[in-house]
Amino acid sequence: MLLLFVVVFACVIIPGWAGAGSGIFPQPGVFLRVGGNIAGGKQGGETWAMLGGNIEYGGTCTSIPKNARAGTYPDSLACGSLFVASGSSLTQKPMNKAPWLAIFTDLRLKSKYWYSLTPNGVFTSAKAGPGGNTMILYAGDSQCLQVFLFDRFDFLDQWSIQLDASLIGKTILINVSPFDIAGKKGEVQIQNIGSFKDPYGGSEGTFSSVTKQSMLWNFYGATKVTLGPGGGINFPGSLLIPHGDLHMRWPGQDGRTIVYGNVIHDSTGSEFHNYEFDPPCPLPLPPNLPTPPQCNTPAPTFSPTLPPVGVPTSSNTYCIGNGIQVIHEELNPKLPPNAFTSTQIGTNGSHVEFTITQHWTTCAAITWITPVYRQNGQELVCKTEFDRRDYVPTRKQNNYTAECNINGIARVKVYVHDVSFTSASATNQHGCTDWADTNTGIATYIFDVPCQGQDLCCANPPCLACPNPPCQGTTTVPTKVPTLPPTLPPVMGPTPPPTVAPTLPPTNSPTTAAPMAAPTPNLTPTPPPACPYPPCEAPCPYLTGFTDDTICPNQDVISTLSIKADDNRIVPPGLDPSSIFYDLQFTGSGNVTNVSFKVDNPFTFNVDMLIQYHFHPKGSTNGGLDTKCVNRLDQPGCVPNNPSITAGCLKVGAGEIPFALVSVIFISNNPLLGQGGTDIVPYECCPIPPEDKTKPKVEYTFKIMCACPTVSRKLRGRPEETKDVVRRRKE
Repeated sequence: MLLLFVVVFACVIIPGWAGAGSGIFPQPGVFLRVGGNIAGGKQGGETWAMLGGNIEYGGTCTSIPKNARAGTYPDSLACGSLFVASGSSLTQKPMNKAPWLAIFTDLRLKSKYWYSLTPNGVFTSAKAGPGGNTMILYAGDSQCLQVFLFDRFDFLDQWSIQLDASLIGKTILINVSPFDIAGKKGEVQIQNIGSFKDPYGGSEGTFSSVTKQSMLWNFYGATKVTLGPGGGINFPGSLLIPHGDLHMRWPGQDGRTIVYGNVIHDSTGSEFHNYEFDPPCPLPLPPNLPTPPQCNTPAPTFSPTLPPVGVPTSSNTYCIGNGIQVIHEELNPKLPPNAFTSTQIGTNGSHVEFTITQHWTTCAAITWITPVYRQNGQELVCKTEFDRRDYVPTRKQNNYTAECNINGIARVKVYVHDVSFTSASATNQHGCTDWADTNTGIATYIFDVPCQGQDLCCANPPCLACPNPPCQGTTTVPTKVPTLPPTLPPVMGPTPPPTVAPTLPPTNSPTTAAPMAAPTPNLTPTPPPACPYPPCEAPCPYLTGFTDDTICPNQDVISTLSIKADDNRIVPPGLDPSSIFYDLQFTGSGNVTNVSFKVDNPFTFNVDMLIQYHFHPKGSTNGGLDTKCVNRLDQPGCVPNNPSITAGCLKVGAGEIPFALVSVIFISNNPLLGQGGTDIVPYECCPIPPEDKTKPKVEYTFKIMCACPTVSRKLRGRPEETKDVVRRRKE
């Protein structure tokens, strides 16, 4: 499902993030995009966008006055009583609504179809329930999808709601009729719900997250939906309002919020919690759902004679044919087969032609594709007006010509943007115009393309990180952008002996000249150039105790929630971030559960490390947590006796597994870290040493389960492709 605000605000706006709720955190950048006007009209108070949150709006600020703090706070950061913090932005920027309008055209068809489904879920009226005021919802049969239909007037009296245990493991679709007595579509209001219990009996703070992710409230045809006043809990489940407005007056909402019209948010302390809509079984699609034009042609057939894709050749690099190396690849989506190819131009190796083929989708068009490459003697130049392609249909090919550097290599970076790339993001490092309204939805791929027929991939495995001292014959670590040595000749194998033609006498010569001595052939083959990534002598034996791979076999216990690094890339290259944890143990019981672990430095050089987590204070019996930080300065790699850390686990709803949140920050001037990540702000209890403040930093944030899952289910925080990344120190 999609979280989307295309709105005109008329009251309080509270974009940003908080430290609780769904635990799904946005990347710093644009938190709120508005297609129309905004109005910061809160009376008797102020609304502040949280740090790191920018706001963009397509219309105007309609508040009068436009700056409630005029004279004491910049006008550019204010709209009425709405403010963004210094370092963030409040920007008037027209929105390209076409992609969103197309999405709502699709959602309206689906909403209408879902509303037409025959209800199979059953419920008791509030007066017939416990205490004469509790409505109970039951599964009416064994089907995975349970459909409920309520009249718009069913929610006007004060009552409570209880989900019966028969709804465990079900997809819950709640259709709310927009029709009045005369059959006209109108406003729906839900108010005065005193309590809402999940199928396990949990309520409010203990309401099951799994149940929240299984519920969709479908307000088909409603011209306006008002939640509140009088609700005493967070509204559970995702909201779909494909035709009208939302007036939010509840304490909060737990789920995705999809609204076509205006959003008014005016309840004190109210928050939107970004829980996914991830039900046990998907909602059915309309039988006559229109097919995009791009889907009417057959899917591409790839020739079996093409070079294999994904052959590991060096840390986080692999070959895709014609000697091309993939230097960096987005984890999700990964590079599709045959999306990037090249052709040598001429014989002097000064230029190379490369082709980008839109294989990221099989039906819909991609929003845009922009290559960045060497032009006019400068590395990685972005010329959007010439090179960007918008709304690229599937299988569309675009050709470009790149200059080659003195090593006979062309470095190419490709940015691909689409709203479906929900886990990808990239900053505009090369001054491209018409960048996305936000940095999210942009996938990055980096290639080294050979210009002289050379093969940039080696047959030997890479020299991955291993115990100090470095591997034999390895004195340096490949830099962020590995390139071949300048002296590397375009040798493809042993040099054959020269062919010597016999010397013939001159034509019409009356005399016979002595033949010239033929040069002595060199029968010693010229050895191929040394691989720039020599193999390691032995794997690192540091992985003691249980790891993510072994503590719960065939199940993910550690998921990577965020990566803050240069280009959001994984460093060191090829690292599975979860592999830095070892000697894992589950401890504690009842409300106070913990997970202990050790953390390794995955680099072949010393770094400064900050490890942030939560812990249970001494004597805690109800699961309360405080923040804590461990500083490890000048930490070497591969240290099996690192001190163990015990992190406290967050309490969750009934039937769910507690988890711990852990962040690890690496600090070093080594070029492998590049420029480092941005917006890395440690806890107050974890100050960065003064000498490290200007050094590049890389931060990984993890979610660590505090018990083995009862079923094998991939955690959403970690892309499924992570396990396919070349595991370090395993070969």
